[in-house]
Amino acid sequence: MSEIWFTADTHYGHANIVKGQSNWSDKESCRDFATIEEHDECLLENLNKCARPGDLLWHLGDFGFGFCDRAKLVQFRKRIRCRTVGLVLGNHDHLIENEKNTDIRGMFYRVKHLHYGKINLRHFVLSHYSMRTWPWQRIGSIHLYGHSHGKLPSDGTGYSLDVGIDTFSDTHERYHPYNFDEIIAICGPSLSGPRRLRDGQNASHSPPDS
Repeated sequence: MSEIWFTADTHYGHANIVKGQSNWSDKESCRDFATIEEHDECLLENLNKCARPGDLLWHLGDFGFGFCDRAKLVQFRKRIRCRTVGLVLGNHDHLIENEKNTDIRGMFYRVKHLHYGKINLRHFVLSHYSMRTWPWQRIGSIHLYGHSHGKLPSDGTGYSLDVGIDTFSDTHERYHPYNFDEIIAICGPSLSGPRRLRDGQNASHSPPDS
């Protein structure tokens, strides 16, 4: 049976994001790799160990770092063995965002700025950026995002989660994608009716199913 996976912020080819090559003065946020090649190989190996060819992978942005080299971007996508990869565009996905680059965009199952709908009968909202409110929030929809590299405090709802590769916990290993069942275990079941809101929390408006 095929599985569904989520990840974000792989930043393939971004030399400044690794400690061994970065020229940033503050390297505290850099990933602990000696070279960008080591970094890229580790991320690809971890992803390919999890997401099989027949699975579905949602990548929530910053696939690579800009990529002026089209051939390099294509190479990275081809090395991901999962055939069906949906991409929610991040702020560094310039080549993929350009609608003229149909060859590159065609390597992805979908290319969107925002995706919301049901995944395995559960409402999901996928974006590169975190939201304070999102569709179907009052019935326990799950909002997944990236961009923040694990630095954004929890919003307190329990239904919003950073799935970027920098995140980790007692049950999730850094530099690995998240599985659908893992997301459900973290966020909990949906709600059958309007939930009781915490102090200071507002219910979002819910669009019709699409």
